[in-house]
This record gives sequence, C-alpha cells and structure tokens, in this order.
Amino acid sequence: MVLSELPETSDTLALRLMGAGLTLRRALVDLHEMPSSALLDALVRRVIELQHDRSVSGVWSPQDEDELMKSLPFVEELERRCRTEGRSEGRTEGTHLALVRYVERALGRATTDRERDALRERLIHRGESALDEAFALAPAALEGWIARDPN
Repeated sequence: MVLSELPETSDTLALRLMGAGLTLRRALVDLHEMPSSALLDALVRRVIELQHDRSVSGVWSPQDEDELMKSLPFVEELERRCRTEGRSEGRTEGTHLALVRYVERALGRATTDRERDALRERLIHRGESALDEAFALAPAALEGWIARDPN
C-alpha cells in the first residue's frame, strides 16, 4: 500500500497520518478540519506518538519535521484539551471512589455493582450536590437513597 496514493477521505485519514511530506501535510489539514470527537482525540494522540517514535528512532526527514512544526499549534491545542478532559475524568473518578468508600463505611458493608453504578450516575447528574446529599443522610436513609433511581 502506498499512502500517498490513498484517496483523501475520512476513511483513510488514520493511514495517511502515518505518511510523510505532502501526504502528512494534507492529512493534518483534514485532521484539523474534523469536528471535535473521541475519534479526533484518538487520532491526534496516535499522530503525536508516531511522530515521537520517528524522532526517537532517527527516521525524521527535514520535511517531516517542518510539517509537524507547522501543525504544532493545532496539535498543542488538542493535547491541552485532552489533558483538561483527562483531569476532569480523573476528578470525577476520584470523587466516585470517595463516595463509594464513604457509603460503604456508613453502611458497614461493601456496595454492589448496581449501587456503585447508581452512585456514579448521581455524580454525573447532580455533581457535588450528590456528595452533600449522601453526607446528610443517616445509614438507613442512605440505603433507600442508593436504591432510588439516580436520574
């Protein structure tokens, strides 16, 4: 397969991002024009990894490096957005784990998978107010609160 001969469609974008020179430049333009999505984030991460691997292994041509440098502001913005989303997901996961631990200690037992899922849903829909609600309840009321539909 010759990457430079692939049709310039969204179906071939991931492969064209592995190219060099004009193929890479056109693929980066296509990548830049994509709407924000999980697919875009995954492709950007892969491009960064591939370019890093090329740099480490010494496979860089001056043209490849120029292309990457021209696209750097775009890549940096996407990296920044990915880091922000990752921090947010990490905080949410940490809050969920703390809420589960609090509930388990208050109830004196381990929570079920269904209960942990319900707690996660409460955090997603109610944010930190879910913590306030849980902390304000006595163990018997907490049991009923978990059992209710979180939406």
